[in-house]
Amino acid sequence: MSALASGLAAMQAGDIAGAVRAFESALAAGEEPVAAAHNLGVARARTGDRDGAEAAFLQAVAADGAFAPAWAALGLLRAQAGVLFAAEDALRTALAQSPDVDVAANLGAVLREQGRPSEAAAVLYPALKSAGTHPIGWNTLGAALQDLGDLPTAAGCFQRAAQQDPRNPVPLVNLHGAIYDDQDPASARRCLEHAAEVAPTDPATRFHLGCLWGLEAPGAAARHHAVLPAEAAAWRDSWRFVLAARDDRTRFFGTTAAGLRFAASIAREAGLVVELGVRFGTTLSLLRNAVGHPVHGFDTFEGLPEAWHSLPAGSYSTGGQVPGLGPGVELHRGLFADTLPPFLADHAGPLRLAHVDCDLYSAAAGALEMLAPRVIPGTVLVFDEYLMNARWREDEHRALVEVGQRHGWSWRYAAFSMLAHQAVVEVTAV
Repeated sequence: MSALASGLAAMQAGDIAGAVRAFESALAAGEEPVAAAHNLGVARARTGDRDGAEAAFLQAVAADGAFAPAWAALGLLRAQAGVLFAAEDALRTALAQSPDVDVAANLGAVLREQGRPSEAAAVLYPALKSAGTHPIGWNTLGAALQDLGDLPTAAGCFQRAAQQDPRNPVPLVNLHGAIYDDQDPASARRCLEHAAEVAPTDPATRFHLGCLWGLEAPGAAARHHAVLPAEAAAWRDSWRFVLAARDDRTRFFGTTAAGLRFAASIAREAGLVVELGVRFGTTLSLLRNAVGHPVHGFDTFEGLPEAWHSLPAGSYSTGGQVPGLGPGVELHRGLFADTLPPFLADHAGPLRLAHVDCDLYSAAAGALEMLAPRVIPGTVLVFDEYLMNARWREDEHRALVEVGQRHGWSWRYAAFSMLAHQAVVEVTAV
C-alpha cells in the first residue's frame, strides 16, 4: 500500500497522528504531491496544528494553483482563525476555480463577518438559488440581509434554513429577531418555543424566550433563565439591568436596523448626526436613509486601537479601505481625538443623534466627552455594544454613566435589543 493510501486509511480509521506521518512520508517521496499536501493539511488541522495545516495547503496550491479543494480548505482554516482578509482571498480563488455552494457559503460568512453584508448577499444568493438546499448558506444570507435592514426578506431566508435543518435552533432564533414586534410578540415567541422543542438546552433559545415572556411578567423569565450555564452570567445581568432601567415607554427590538430606525424617528431636534466607528458603513448608510439628511462617520479604518475583551488590537479593520457610501455621507478618517475637534470647530449646532459603535470604553468615553457640549435635551445616543458581553458594564455603559454624570445629564432608555446588544438613550435634561 502506498504512503498516500495508508494515510487515507488511517484517517478513515480515526488515527489522525498516523495519517499525518503517512502523508508526510508520501510528500517526502514525491508521491502525488498535490493530494499528499492537501490531505496532510486536513490531518494537521484535525490535530489543532493550524500553522502546519496552512503550510501544507500552501504547498498544495504551489504545486497546482488550480486545485480548488486546497484553496477552499485554506480559506476555511483562515476564517476559523479570524484572519478574514486572507480567508477571503483563498475562498475567492477556490470559487473562481470551481463554483461550489459550500465555498460560496463560507465566503459569504467571511464577508458578513468583515461587515460587508451587501457583498455577502451578492455571493450567496446566486449560489443558493442554484443549489436550493443549503441551510447554513440560507441562514447566513438571512443574517446579511438583516444587517442591511431588509427584514422581510431576511425572515424568508431564516424560514428556509429552518425548514431545511429542522433540528437546528439557530435559524429560529434569528427568525424571531427579524420578525419581532414588541407590540405583538406572539409570532416571535412561537419561533423560540419551536426552537426550545428541538433544542431544549440551547442557551440562546432559552435566554431570549425568557426575555419575551419576562416582558409581560418579569417572573416568567425565571424558568428559562434558571437553566442557563454559568457562562451566561452576563446575559442574566443584562436582563436584570434592562428590567430595572426601562420605563413604560421603552421599546424592544430584535435587530440593529430596527433599533436605529426607531432612534432616528425619536431624534426630532435639528442637529448633527454622527457615527463613531464606521467600518464598511452598513449602519451609517441605514442612518442616512433614516434621518433624511447628511451624516458624518468617524473611523481609522484600521480596526480597534487596543485589545477589547478577547479581540486583539486591529480587529474590525477594513484593511485600510475607506468605503464609498455615496451622497449624504461624509467620512472623517483618523482617531476620534484627531478628527472630532476640527469637525466640531467647523460644524455648528447641537447633536441630534450619535451612533456609538466604539466597543472600547476609552474610545466611547473620549468621544462622548468631546461631543458633550453639543448634547441637548432630545439628543439620542445609540450604543451598539451596550449589553450582554462578559464585561459590558466596563465598556460603553461605563462611558455613558461617567460622562453623563460629569456633565449633569439625565436620560431615559428609549429602547433595547437583547439580541443585538443595543441600547437607545434619549437625553432628557442637561
